[in-house]
Amino acid sequence: MKTKHINHWTPAELHFLEKNYGFMPTHDIAVYLSRHSLSSIYQKASAYGLTQKYPEAKEYHSPKFRNMTVMEQAYEMGMSYSAVWANRRKKSGMTIYFE
Repeated sequence: MKTKHINHWTPAELHFLEKNYGFMPTHDIAVYLSRHSLSSIYQKASAYGLTQKYPEAKEYHSPKFRNMTVMEQAYEMGMSYSAVWANRRKKSGMTIYFE
């Protein structure tokens, strides 16, 4: 009978996940932690009570961020580009046009 191979998490991998989950796209975390699948990362984050960190929608519309690009906003908020982009569109209801 074939047994399933289990990749146990090292303390360094758990520390990396705790420090970066919510600030770094999960796909990038999966690339860095190549021994673990994307679903494994989601499961471990859930087991540890880690969540994606999204600021309030009103924060995107403050005068400080009004003339910034999404990349600049992400840098200022200490978040990933993808987290700011997804949350900005979802919560603000705004339509974004590309030039």
